[in-house]
Parts: sequence; structure tokens; C-alpha cells
Amino acid sequence: MLKDIKLKDYVKEYGEHWADEMPENCPPEEVCIAENDAFYRFTKKEDEIDARDWLNHRTLYPNRKWTKEEIILAAGLSVFDTPERILKERKLPGVKRLPWKGIAKISLIPEYY
Repeated sequence: MLKDIKLKDYVKEYGEHWADEMPENCPPEEVCIAENDAFYRFTKKEDEIDARDWLNHRTLYPNRKWTKEEIILAAGLSVFDTPERILKERKLPGVKRLPWKGIAKISLIPEYY
């Protein structure tokens, strides 16, 4: 279950673990954290999870020049909260052409963000 929390309280409890050089007010003052919730993420291989499945676009494309708006998305990872949502996303034209073959079920625990 997602829990609403103030950013200052999150930092106090878990520390600061996000990309540097983020635009002002990112992350926002009001955030939600997962507490051992199941989420789903696309993987490149159907039956295997590779370390590159967990790299964000900013890491995968270090020479790209990101705008302030793009860097927020590029520094994150897309996860979905239900199998239905990720399957629906897979059908979108922009996603359909990407090399994703599998779906991984993961648990997000605040201590490891």
C-alpha cells in the first residue's frame, strides 16, 4: 500500500537516494512511498532479468542532453501497480515497438530505494 509522506520526513527516515542535478522542486514536498508493495516492470528477456532492466534512460544514454522536464522522467524507472496496467501499457503504439519481452514482479521496500 502506498503511504503519503512529506519529503523531509522521508529523507529523515531513509536518507536521500535520487539522482543529482534534478530540477528545483523535484522530488516534490509531498511524496508516496511503497511499503513492500508488488509492482511490475518490463524486462528485455521473457524468462530472465538482466541488470540493464533496472537502468534508467539517463544512465543508458549519458551523452544525451536532457531538458529540465525530460530529466525528471529520464532519471526514474517505470513500474506499474497491477498486471492489467502493464499489459495495457504494452499495447500502446509507442511501447509496442520497444524490445520488452517479459514482465518482472517486484517488491518495493523503502529501505532499499
